[in-house]
Amino acid sequence: MASQIPDPKKPYTTYLKHRNINSIFLRPTDPCEIYKTIKNIKVKKSTGCDDISCMFLKKVKDEISLPVNKSLESEIVPKFIKVAKVMPIYKLKVKNQFCNYRPKSLLPVLSKVLEKVVKKDFIHSWKHTMYFTRVSMALETVTQQPKQ
Repeated sequence: MASQIPDPKKPYTTYLKHRNINSIFLRPTDPCEIYKTIKNIKVKKSTGCDDISCMFLKKVKDEISLPVNKSLESEIVPKFIKVAKVMPIYKLKVKNQFCNYRPKSLLPVLSKVLEKVVKKDFIHSWKHTMYFTRVSMALETVTQQPKQ
């Protein structure tokens, strides 16, 4: 079924005529923010498909801000970040039955960094939008009250 979908000839950016600055827009972040994000990631021995460990990422944290910001600016997530290593984890009962396992996805560490940066920006945008929505709704309520 997926093979029947035609391959688009134009990049998706050609369909985006005007950018709405009030929408949730991924803004580049500063290296300090990325440094803090990497610093707060739990150190684990496991790696994703890229075989990059958390410990290694912490050692090269100064060089990570450029690719993260390029991804945010272009609004394109590199393909290698989207790939997960999926492993079966035993739950209970009989070990030779498929239904007694659950999948566990090991994501690339860089995808976790990008996810946390985007999440923080999203929450900031959402709080900002919700604040102004509440203020405008309050002003509408005050101005629409009947005069006595």
